[in-house]
Amino acid sequence: MVKKVVDGVQSLRERKKERTRKLILETSLDLFEQKGYDNTTVEEIADAADISPRTFFRYFETKLDLVMVDKELDAHDGREHHEAEFASWLLDADEGEGLVDTIRKRIVQRFDEQIAADPCNVRRVRLMMGTPSIRAIAQEHFHEHMPELVKAFAEALGVDEDDLQAHLFAAAVGTTMWTIIERWAAEHGSRDRLTAMLDEGFSLLRDGLDTQAVPRRRRRSAGKAKP
Repeated sequence: MVKKVVDGVQSLRERKKERTRKLILETSLDLFEQKGYDNTTVEEIADAADISPRTFFRYFETKLDLVMVDKELDAHDGREHHEAEFASWLLDADEGEGLVDTIRKRIVQRFDEQIAADPCNVRRVRLMMGTPSIRAIAQEHFHEHMPELVKAFAEALGVDEDDLQAHLFAAAVGTTMWTIIERWAAEHGSRDRLTAMLDEGFSLLRDGLDTQAVPRRRRRSAGKAKP
């Protein structure tokens, strides 16, 4: 009986904490979209959410944490988790499925999970990519995962981690992901649009440059000698 009461109190406390966290996040995103990230202070967020700045810092260490989705996931899951996740994506591929198609499918699944877990993540990514001061930090943080991706490709391909092939594959996948997210955020695309862009981008990556025919007019112009 006592255990049930304790569990009930803890559950109520957790729900209250989650509601407060959601309130802070949604309030901050509203202000960022109205005034801009750089022009909004923690004090203004706290005032709009009807909490104290001290309460704010119980839930978010810095203002940056309000928009850095990947940073939050890293803090929750840890780097070793991501390294194992990347490797499992490639090693657990369906029979006959290529590496690029496997990566694309898992990335779409990962984005769907993140959005389902918190619909605010779409707004957070758009703000992150649309604010130059944050985008630079996000890009640096994004590329910090490259060694993990290299290691995963090396394991899947059966080569050493310093093998050129593993590094090129990881770089191609990483650049494709970043470019798609950047373009998607710039056009304020929907969740379905992101999936479509991932499908298109990774299809182009899979097929390679040699399958893209150079328009005849461009070929002809390139072949003309300058007078």
